[in-house]
Amino acid sequence: MLTTEEKRRQKFSQESLNRIKNDQLLDTGLLSRSQSSAAYKRLQESHEDRVALFNQIKSLDGTTQMSTKAHGLRKLREIIISVFDSKKENPVFIEFVFKVYTLTYEVYMEQRDFDKIGGIVLEMLMRYLPDQCVQNGFADLYVVYLSHWENNIAKAYDVIRTIRSGLTSREPLLQLCSLFYGETGAPRYWFQILQEQFNENSNQWIIPFLKKSGVIDKMQKRTLMICAKSYNQLSMPAFQEMCLQKVTIVPGLEKFIEETFELETLSDKTQVIYFKRRKVK
Repeated sequence: MLTTEEKRRQKFSQESLNRIKNDQLLDTGLLSRSQSSAAYKRLQESHEDRVALFNQIKSLDGTTQMSTKAHGLRKLREIIISVFDSKKENPVFIEFVFKVYTLTYEVYMEQRDFDKIGGIVLEMLMRYLPDQCVQNGFADLYVVYLSHWENNIAKAYDVIRTIRSGLTSREPLLQLCSLFYGETGAPRYWFQILQEQFNENSNQWIIPFLKKSGVIDKMQKRTLMICAKSYNQLSMPAFQEMCLQKVTIVPGLEKFIEETFELETLSDKTQVIYFKRRKVK
């Protein structure tokens, strides 16, 4: 015979299990546990149910409910994969797929979970929907991600070759990758290509990714250290305009300059960096 405490625990466990099964966003088992559930089957069969769940996920607070948001998107992605072959010719379904994966990308960016962006979002979309990726800029982003985040220049070049027929930015992408990865040529050309070919008017993804992931910090510091070998002194405006192609100096670099080199503020408030006068720590 069960004790009162054991009965209470059993009741609590059953109530929790039922609550999880009936709540699509709390179904932590996802695909493995939910394949047999009616809710899972409805999501497979009904586009309206998928859209309703997506809208519910999208409305969640991005600060306090981020983990629930990420979990809900993971469930939707599993639903998408399970029915993709049977629905891939449906343009409404394809549009929905892009919405789900775009929101997934935004969530990972907010969480700064950059390692997941490649395999979970970009690789999947490039594998199954390459033409759409070219159209919305994800193809360019994938090449930049591979070369600048994963340091996989060979795979980046393979992607460029694979989609060359629709990739209008092929040559600039090759230059951007080789300048970053091979450290060949002045890094100011990297910033120039970024500003001219991949600014946020032409590609909404690349510069925000490079900023948030710290790649721009790395390139700005690389540029600064080359300037330190080439010049005795340089004004901050000249450094930003000539060397960084007007890309805003990141706070981390400003701090590094202040801690590493002597700075002088002129009467017109212009700051001058004296590269040959390193601070003694």
